[in-house]
Amino acid sequence: MTYSGLFDEHKKEEQIRKLKAEVKRLKEIDKEHQKLNGKLHLELEALKKDNTLLHEGNERLNIYRDDGVAEDIKKLIIDMTTSCKLATTIIRKNPKNVMFSSSIKALVKFIARLDEIYKKVKTTLN
Repeated sequence: MTYSGLFDEHKKEEQIRKLKAEVKRLKEIDKEHQKLNGKLHLELEALKKDNTLLHEGNERLNIYRDDGVAEDIKKLIIDMTTSCKLATTIIRKNPKNVMFSSSIKALVKFIARLDEIYKKVKTTLN
Protein backbone atom coordinates (compact mmCIF):
# COMPACT_ATOMS: atom_id res chain seq x y z
CA MET A 1 0.00 0.00 0.00
CA THR A 2 1.27 3.46 -0.79
CA TYR A 3 1.24 6.48 1.41
CA SER A 4 -1.48 8.18 -0.64
CA GLY A 5 -3.80 5.19 -0.12
CA LEU A 6 -3.59 5.62 3.67
CA PHE A 7 -4.90 9.15 3.48
CA ASP A 8 -7.67 8.13 1.10
CA GLU A 9 -8.87 5.46 3.57
CA HIS A 10 -9.17 8.05 6.31
CA LYS A 11 -11.12 10.42 4.03
CA LYS A 12 -13.48 7.61 3.05
CA GLU A 13 -14.07 6.67 6.70
CA GLU A 14 -14.77 10.32 7.54
CA GLN A 15 -17.20 10.53 4.62
CA ILE A 16 -18.93 7.31 5.74
CA ARG A 17 -19.26 8.70 9.27
CA LYS A 18 -20.78 11.92 7.94
CA LEU A 19 -23.17 10.00 5.72
CA LYS A 20 -24.28 7.78 8.62
CA ALA A 21 -24.94 10.90 10.71
CA GLU A 22 -26.92 12.38 7.82
CA VAL A 23 -28.97 9.18 7.47
CA LYS A 24 -29.69 9.22 11.20
CA ARG A 25 -30.79 12.86 11.01
CA LEU A 26 -33.01 12.12 8.01
CA LYS A 27 -34.63 9.17 9.83
CA GLU A 28 -35.47 11.49 12.74
CA ILE A 29 -36.96 14.00 10.31
CA ASP A 30 -38.98 11.18 8.75
CA LYS A 31 -40.34 10.14 12.15
CA GLU A 32 -41.36 13.73 12.92
CA HIS A 33 -42.95 14.00 9.50
CA GLN A 34 -44.95 10.83 10.08
CA LYS A 35 -46.14 12.10 13.47
CA LEU A 36 -47.25 15.42 11.97
CA ASN A 37 -48.89 13.65 9.06
CA GLY A 38 -50.84 11.45 11.48
CA LYS A 39 -51.96 14.49 13.49
CA LEU A 40 -53.04 16.28 10.32
CA HIS A 41 -54.95 13.21 9.18
CA LEU A 42 -56.83 13.08 12.49
CA GLU A 43 -57.57 16.79 12.31
CA LEU A 44 -58.82 16.40 8.74
CA GLU A 45 -61.17 13.61 9.78
CA ALA A 46 -62.50 15.76 12.65
CA LEU A 47 -63.08 18.67 10.26
CA LYS A 48 -64.91 16.41 7.81
CA LYS A 49 -67.21 15.24 10.61
CA ASP A 50 -67.82 18.84 11.69
CA ASN A 51 -68.60 19.79 8.11
CA THR A 52 -71.16 17.00 7.72
CA LEU A 53 -72.76 18.02 11.02
CA LEU A 54 -73.01 21.62 9.81
CA HIS A 55 -74.59 20.52 6.54
CA GLU A 56 -77.13 18.37 8.41
CA GLY A 57 -77.91 21.24 10.78
CA ASN A 58 -78.32 23.66 7.90
CA GLU A 59 -80.68 21.25 6.16
CA ARG A 60 -82.80 20.93 9.29
CA LEU A 61 -82.90 24.70 9.69
CA ASN A 62 -83.67 25.11 5.97
CA ILE A 63 -80.51 27.15 5.44
CA TYR A 64 -79.02 26.49 2.05
CA ARG A 65 -76.17 27.83 0.06
CA ASP A 66 -77.03 30.02 -2.92
CA ASP A 67 -78.62 27.36 -5.20
CA GLY A 68 -79.39 30.13 -7.72
CA VAL A 69 -81.95 31.83 -5.47
CA ALA A 70 -80.50 35.29 -6.03
CA GLU A 71 -80.54 34.87 -9.81
CA ASP A 72 -84.14 33.64 -9.71
CA ILE A 73 -85.20 36.66 -7.68
CA LYS A 74 -83.41 38.99 -10.10
CA LYS A 75 -85.17 37.37 -13.09
CA LEU A 76 -88.51 37.76 -11.29
CA ILE A 77 -87.80 41.44 -10.65
CA ILE A 78 -86.95 41.99 -14.31
CA ASP A 79 -90.11 40.20 -15.49
CA MET A 80 -92.32 42.14 -13.08
CA THR A 81 -90.71 45.45 -14.08
CA THR A 82 -91.34 44.67 -17.73
CA SER A 83 -94.99 43.93 -16.97
CA CYS A 84 -95.34 47.21 -15.09
CA LYS A 85 -93.86 49.16 -17.99
CA LEU A 86 -96.42 47.60 -20.31
CA ALA A 87 -99.20 48.31 -17.83
CA THR A 88 -98.35 52.00 -17.63
CA THR A 89 -99.14 52.41 -21.32
CA ILE A 90 -102.52 50.76 -20.75
CA ILE A 91 -103.19 53.08 -17.79
CA ARG A 92 -102.41 56.11 -19.98
CA LYS A 93 -104.92 54.95 -22.57
CA ASN A 94 -107.59 54.18 -19.92
CA PRO A 95 -107.05 56.62 -17.03
CA LYS A 96 -110.51 55.98 -15.59
CA ASN A 97 -109.74 52.37 -14.69
CA VAL A 98 -108.91 53.02 -11.03
CA MET A 99 -108.73 49.37 -9.97
CA PHE A 100 -106.14 48.53 -12.59
CA SER A 101 -103.99 51.57 -11.84
CA SER A 102 -104.08 50.95 -8.08
CA SER A 103 -103.11 47.31 -8.58
CA ILE A 104 -100.17 48.36 -10.76
CA LYS A 105 -99.07 50.87 -8.11
CA ALA A 106 -99.16 48.07 -5.53
CA LEU A 107 -97.19 45.86 -7.89
CA VAL A 108 -94.53 48.56 -8.20
CA LYS A 109 -94.26 48.68 -4.40
CA PHE A 110 -93.90 44.89 -4.29
CA ILE A 111 -91.15 45.05 -6.89
CA ALA A 112 -89.30 47.63 -4.80
CA ARG A 113 -89.58 45.43 -1.70
CA LEU A 114 -88.49 42.39 -3.68
CA ASP A 115 -85.48 44.33 -4.94
CA GLU A 116 -84.51 45.15 -1.33
CA ILE A 117 -84.83 41.47 -0.42
CA TYR A 118 -82.68 40.58 -3.43
CA LYS A 119 -79.93 42.91 -2.26
CA LYS A 120 -80.00 41.40 1.25
CA VAL A 121 -79.91 37.85 -0.10
CA LYS A 122 -77.08 38.72 -2.46
CA THR A 123 -74.96 40.17 0.37
CA THR A 124 -75.62 37.27 2.77
CA LEU A 125 -74.84 34.57 0.21
CA ASN A 126 -71.61 36.17 -0.94
